[in-house]
Amino acid sequence: MTRLILNASVALVLFLSGAATAQDAPLYPEDVDASAVIDAALAQARDEGKQALIVFGGDWCHDSVGLAETLEDNDRLASLVREHYVLARVDVGHRHRNQDQLHRFGLEGTFGTPTVVIASGEGYALNGMTAHDWRTAYNAAPSDIAAYLSHYGGADWDGSPVASADLGAIAESWPPYQAAVAELTRRMEAGELGPDDGVAYSAFINGMARSIARYGMG
Repeated sequence: MTRLILNASVALVLFLSGAATAQDAPLYPEDVDASAVIDAALAQARDEGKQALIVFGGDWCHDSVGLAETLEDNDRLASLVREHYVLARVDVGHRHRNQDQLHRFGLEGTFGTPTVVIASGEGYALNGMTAHDWRTAYNAAPSDIAAYLSHYGGADWDGSPVASADLGAIAESWPPYQAAVAELTRRMEAGELGPDDGVAYSAFINGMARSIARYGMG
């Protein structure tokens, strides 16, 4: 009897340890070759006639984790991603790691997390203008995420989507956004910023404004 109890106790400890290990597995692992992960996702997307959905984030980031969990836990979103995308997650640390992997898609880097890149199998970013819009992803409504992914993935969504165009309209009516754009325009016209800097600042401003708009609509 004592031996049975001890064996059962050991089995329970091992089971719980395994469960904890699985639960603690990082969503955005640091110790992987990000380039190889992305290459594999692009190749699979190309072979299967899908798009690659590459989420640049970190396990420390509330919104990166929130987006990953929503894509997994919402059955309809999980089905949409499974049927139309090849999903890959890449760790960016505190916006300092794997920045070269964003450059390959024509992005300056990580302005906020998560940064969501949708790419064709050939490696071309399809959503470069809105890749930085997900800094409040934890609060995004599933219908908002679905509308966005449906647009780029060629899928149909029969819910009540919050269109990305609405986010743009809200952002453009926001006084701080208008002031930031005016300041950017002034600096560009004064020659204080070059074209590349202007593109980067514009992406930052627009991404932040639309992320805030998404927070209010989630």
